[in-house]
Amino acid sequence: MNASFTWNKAVEQALRNATKKTHLAVGIPEDEEYPKGKKVSEVAMILEFGTEKIAPRAFLRGTVDERKGKWIEDTGRRLKKVARGKGGSARTVMKVLGAEVKADIQERTPVKTGKLRDSFTVKVD
Repeated sequence: MNASFTWNKAVEQALRNATKKTHLAVGIPEDEEYPKGKKVSEVAMILEFGTEKIAPRAFLRGTVDERKGKWIEDTGRRLKKVARGKGGSARTVMKVLGAEVKADIQERTPVKTGKLRDSFTVKVD
């Protein structure tokens, strides 16, 4: 027996309502510091935007610009599975998205090892 599924406004609205209740944040905790007291978030900001003496290396904006289309497409596909009852929950979809975003940002981080790369966290509430 084949089950049919129709994508309609009601399904779309149900997904919007489910995802409105879920908040995703990917970033560096504000209190994260290097051993000598320099904030990791400050180093990330300097790398992202540069200074008078340091050229910017926009790993955050560059990653978002490069990957957002894929993130949107993949998340939409996963949410459709949720709507069909085959893909867990919207919260699970957001956790998967957060893990992807974190991994993609870490991959493009100019500093390939250490605290800056390791400090990124994902929070879903």
